[in-house]
Amino acid sequence: MQIKIHLGKLKSDLSLPDSIRSQRQTNNIQILPIELEHVLELQNLPPHHNDPFDRLLIVQAKAEGALLVSKDKAFKKYPAFLATCLPNADSNRDS
Repeated sequence: MQIKIHLGKLKSDLSLPDSIRSQRQTNNIQILPIELEHVLELQNLPPHHNDPFDRLLIVQAKAEGALLVSKDKAFKKYPAFLATCLPNADSNRDS
């Protein structure tokens, strides 16, 4: 998130720490660490998407059984992942 803010791709009225704190309280958001198994699983992910951060998020969500929300169209190149984590994403993908 900090990288997206720095690049101007994410805007918020709250500072990043305040935003995370608020989301953790309001939506029970959990912060997941990047584990060695996540990094090693990257070798099994097809190279449909070139963004290394997104690729890491995909394998992390799969490994943890977590919900990953994104409007990035490149994610639909991973149909097994989408069926598991983003079952209704097609309806609002471009908004």
